[in-house]
Amino acid sequence: MAQDLLADGLTYVGTLRSNKPQVPEAIKAHYSRGEMTSLFRFHDQLTLVSYIPKPGKCVLAVSTHHHDKAVVGEAKKPEIICHYNATKSGVDNLDHLATMHTTRRKINRWPMVLFFNLLDVAGIASFIIWLANNPDWKASEGRRRRRLFLTELAYGMITPHMKKRAMVPTLQSSVR
Repeated sequence: MAQDLLADGLTYVGTLRSNKPQVPEAIKAHYSRGEMTSLFRFHDQLTLVSYIPKPGKCVLAVSTHHHDKAVVGEAKKPEIICHYNATKSGVDNLDHLATMHTTRRKINRWPMVLFFNLLDVAGIASFIIWLANNPDWKASEGRRRRRLFLTELAYGMITPHMKKRAMVPTLQSSVR
């Protein structure tokens, strides 16, 4: 995935689980390695780092943005991991916002899970764009603004369909 992103002109910084087959055994956590030590592996534009913060624990990170063995601070933490920690809050914040007002349901069909997740992210993105264009919109509502926005968005999207459907002559009058 990192190489595909790089081919599109995008860089990638992320963590990796040590049970993946692509991770060499030499870079995984070993008790022979000391605390606060790092191992770096380079392949073309990819950099893989293994950092041992404490015995028996290994943090693996991959980057197409960093290409050196730079470490930071007293803990000798690799710059790749520091960069990842500094930028991961955006994803955590998005996950938090998506779980507050969600369309998700308990379902085992992965296309539906993907679709519900897409709706959640689209709702957050549309709210951000709306607030950028209308910063004073319902400012007195405070924390309820996003919920009100999502409600108005949903009604705005279904109202034209409901009006069109109400014009169907074969529809029962009680439903109209």
